[in-house]
Formats: sequence, structure tokens, C-alpha cells
Amino acid sequence: MKKYLIAAFTFICLGASLSLVSCSEVGMDDPNLFYSYSSHSDDFKYQEACGPFDAAIRAAVGKDPILGGDDDKVIKACDECYENLKSKLQGKSGKVIIYKTRHPDGKQMDLKKYKF
Repeated sequence: MKKYLIAAFTFICLGASLSLVSCSEVGMDDPNLFYSYSSHSDDFKYQEACGPFDAAIRAAVGKDPILGGDDDKVIKACDECYENLKSKLQGKSGKVIIYKTRHPDGKQMDLKKYKF
């Protein structure tokens, strides 16, 4: 009887640990899924900061969700955009967040934050 209880407990623990793993960020880099990128800011008007970041993202990876994503290319384009915007937004403070969205479920994560 004791062996059966230990075996049952082991399977319960295994099931619980597998369910925790499936709820993590696994899948935000899956080469078989589609991803899109966008920017958001509560501190700036869209045209002031997010517009230039979104334009840089579109120039780097296009408009449609892309298979597998391309974080490195997006970050490089946004880093360049940030360097160009720093002088234009001099004297203002706030942040712009670059989001990565997985399709079709819409799960989202912060890819990078830029502070002015």
C-alpha cells in the first residue's frame, strides 16, 4: 500500500511540475509560430515617439506577423531609432516599450524598454 501512495504522489508532483513549465514563457521564440512587434508609451503622443519606433520596426521586418520572429533585427532598428530620437525629445522624460506578440493567441511580452 505504501508503494502505491509513493507512486501516486510522484505522478501528482510530475504532473504539477509539467503544468508549471507549460505556463511559462515557453513558445515566445518558437520558430514555427508567427510574431509581430509594436511600440507603446503612456508618456508620449504616438507621433512623438511610438510612430518613429513603429516605422523602424516596419522597415526592419515588415508589416505582417513573421514566422519565427526576428528579435535581433527589431532591437537593432529600435536602438537606432532611440539614438535618433534622444536629441528630438531632449528635455522630456518617459519611456517607450517594444512589445512582441505571438499569433494567433495574442500572448505578449516586453521585448525592450527605452527611457528618455
